[in-house]
Amino acid sequence: MVTTVAPLLVVDVGNSRTKFGVFRDWLTVTPGVLPTCERVLVAAAEDESFPWLELQEVLGETPPVSLLAAVNPPVLERLLDSWPRSTWPEPRFLANNVGLPIVNQTLYPDRVGTDRLLKAVASNVLRPEGQPLILIDSGTATTVDWVTSEGAFAGGAILPGLALSSRALHDHTAQLPWIAPESFQQIQPVAVGTETQAALQSGIYWGHIGAVRELIQRMTAEHPGETPLVLITGGAGEIVARELGLADSYYRDLTLQGLAITARSWKSPEKPRLP
Repeated sequence: MVTTVAPLLVVDVGNSRTKFGVFRDWLTVTPGVLPTCERVLVAAAEDESFPWLELQEVLGETPPVSLLAAVNPPVLERLLDSWPRSTWPEPRFLANNVGLPIVNQTLYPDRVGTDRLLKAVASNVLRPEGQPLILIDSGTATTVDWVTSEGAFAGGAILPGLALSSRALHDHTAQLPWIAPESFQQIQPVAVGTETQAALQSGIYWGHIGAVRELIQRMTAEHPGETPLVLITGGAGEIVARELGLADSYYRDLTLQGLAITARSWKSPEKPRLP
C-alpha cells in the first residue's frame, strides 16, 4: 500500500511581502541538500488579498500541511482571517521561536527575528561540519549573522537595507530625491557622483556593500579559527553577492526552506496556531 504524503505549504509573512512556498517531497532528507521549493508565490504587504485560488490549483486535491512564520502581525492577522478553512486544515504557527531545530545562543532567544533563525536553519544544511558560517540577508533590513562551527545561532548585526536607506534620505531632507533600489539591479554606481542623484546612488550602494564587507571582516577577526563560509540571501542579495565576488553563494529561498526543514523536524506533534 502506497501512502501519499500531503504537500507542505509554508508561509513567510515578512515586513514588505508575504511569500508562499510549496514543497512536495519534503520529508526526504539528503545530506547537504536543501529541500526543493516547487513553487513560490508572493503578495505585497499592502495587498488586500492572498493568492488562495492559485495555491489551490498548484496544491491539487490533497489538503496541505501548513506552517506559518511572521514578523508582521497586522498582515498575519489578515492572512489568518482569510485562510481557506473550508478546504484546508488549520495552519501551524511558529511562535516565540519555539520548536526551531537550531540552538539559539543569543541573550534573549525569543526576541530574535524568526526569519533570521529560519535562514540559519536552512544554512546549516549547506555548512560543512566544523566550519562557522556568516549569513547575510539583504532585504528591507540587512542582517549579517554568525553561526558557530557547531551550528548554533550566535547573533549578529542589523542595518538598513538599500530601500530603507534611500527612503530615510528622501523623507528626512528637503531636496534629496528618492532612489529606487531596483535601479541597482541594472547599474553599478560610480564612487564619485557628479550630481545629486549619482552621489546618492554612490553613498547608498557602496555604503551598503562596504558595511557588509566590514562586518564580515570584523566577525571573522572576533572568531579566530577556520574561515567562515559566507552565504547570502534576500531581495538585494544578488547585488551583494555580485560585489563580494560570491555569486555562487546566493540562495533565494532560505526562509521558506528553513520552514520546510522545521516542519520536517516536527514530524507529527501538533503545534499551536497562534502564539
